[in-house]
Amino acid sequence: MNDRGDSNVRAADLAVSRKMVDRSTADRALHLLDARDSQISLGELLLQLGHINADQFKELMAAHHASALPADTAINESQLFGEAVISRGLATPDQVNDALREQAELAGKGTFKNLGELLIVKKILTSDQVKGLIHEQDQVIMLCPSCGEKYNVLKQWMGKAKCPSDSSLLAEIQTSASVGVAARAELASAQADVDQAMANLHQAEANVKIKQGALDKAKADLDHCRITSPVDGEVISRNVDVGQTVAASLQAPVIFTIANDLTKMQIDANVAEADVGAVTVDQNVDFSVDAFPSRTFHGKVVQVRNAPITVQNVVTYDTVIGVSNADLKLKPGMTANVSIIIAHKDDVLKISNAALRYRPANAPTPERPASGQNRGGAGGGGSVGPRATGRTVYVLRGGNAEPVQIKTGISDGTTTDVLEGLGDNDRVITGQLNAPNTAASQQQGNPFGGPRRFP
Repeated sequence: MNDRGDSNVRAADLAVSRKMVDRSTADRALHLLDARDSQISLGELLLQLGHINADQFKELMAAHHASALPADTAINESQLFGEAVISRGLATPDQVNDALREQAELAGKGTFKNLGELLIVKKILTSDQVKGLIHEQDQVIMLCPSCGEKYNVLKQWMGKAKCPSDSSLLAEIQTSASVGVAARAELASAQADVDQAMANLHQAEANVKIKQGALDKAKADLDHCRITSPVDGEVISRNVDVGQTVAASLQAPVIFTIANDLTKMQIDANVAEADVGAVTVDQNVDFSVDAFPSRTFHGKVVQVRNAPITVQNVVTYDTVIGVSNADLKLKPGMTANVSIIIAHKDDVLKISNAALRYRPANAPTPERPASGQNRGGAGGGGSVGPRATGRTVYVLRGGNAEPVQIKTGISDGTTTDVLEGLGDNDRVITGQLNAPNTAASQQQGNPFGGPRRFP
């Protein structure tokens, strides 16, 4: 604990012993001084809180200052008061010594009475005389903050003033304490300079933080001027020129189109609603592009999306096809002719779809298949499932066209699998060069000049 803390503890003990406040109030005041780190004394705090009045404050300050005198002087408040009474001729030394002994005996029993009260009880002094002396003593003590200066001034007050009405007393005391007052003024001025310097330091630190914030904002704005691609890859297209202002309002502008990996591409194929039911994930796909008409590329179905695409009342569904482009032959944006393989057979007997459409001129009109039967590739569905279907074809035997009932299987739109009814060496008629009439020639061939091809 520092000197100020010790001084406040002594003042608290004096306030409790003189019954100005109780011990709990004194302890709370000490705790409040420690929490605030305040520069005021305990007596001033008790006065501000209303626990003591002005007269009690003066009494407490006088007693506290007297108790703070150097220990080697062997003089306390009562002794100084008694010597002041003797020097003024208000009492004899024996009377004062008897009162001091009685005060010490009472203190040993736990009862404290000041010397002035005892002298009043013994009818040596009047109450007015005691009050006058205490008033002078309080004024003297409050002029001197240091213990050594306080002792010297009290000795001066005790010895030089011969009566309470000596008007030169305070002037002499103030003169003797002028050096201490000047020192306190210099200390206060130096403390003010220190406080001003600390305020300037805090203001400079605040300015540094403000400038640092402005610098961080400028760095953030500079970072926003650089647009970084979120992925590594190859630039496909550049939509802005150097120096052009890029402003994003409700929609972010496209600056570059970047392909992450051109060795892995995808095809977005539009599959008709009549055929999408047969398309499933992981089906094999064959496709060609106009840049390489003689080469067939391969892929797999990755996803069949559920969102319909309607163009002129034609409904299609987007089918995503994954393609490996290790040789980088395929370019973004190419048009692909896609064939999705929904069924596959090896080592089968197949015939041209033209044989299924051929009818001689004198042949009866065939019965139409029931609804839902496979038309063997003659329809617009492209590849068909493995369900067997009965059809009629014409085989050349002995120079005549003989009808033969066959069962067909899957078809790729150009040829059809034959399950039953034909052999390997049967000569199937697909067309007639010298048609007897126009109607027959129109039935045996495609009016658009060849078999239909499906993408």
